[in-house]
Amino acid sequence: MSKEELIAAIQQCAKELGRTPKCSELISRFPATKMAAIRKHLGTYTRALEESGLARTGCGFEATMDDLFRDWAEIVRKMGRIPTMTEYEHQSKFSVRPLTGRFRRWRQVPRGMHKYAEQTKLNVEYGDVTNGIA
Repeated sequence: MSKEELIAAIQQCAKELGRTPKCSELISRFPATKMAAIRKHLGTYTRALEESGLARTGCGFEATMDDLFRDWAEIVRKMGRIPTMTEYEHQSKFSVRPLTGRFRRWRQVPRGMHKYAEQTKLNVEYGDVTNGIA
């Protein structure tokens, strides 16, 4: 398998999954992709993801505050209210740990997100969704 075929397989797998695939998911969906081929052409799976234009996410990769904010805002808009920890876990691509790590307690997350939006001068619409944040 060539480097271009590996990259195409990774991108196709990501498209099918709707997210960056784990190495095991790639190999199970595209059996022709082998770690030996990835090592030969790209070195590591992380490098293969970078070459494929995909973000590295999941356990072991630090989520940026911007990514966390955008994910949070999308869930809040969709729900029309602040999510509980369980609701956030079910709907987010992140766990609650990056947020509770930054803001200590789940109750502090809305206020922290609001402060982040103010500090970065993001346009925040006020209304029912932001009640209780300020």
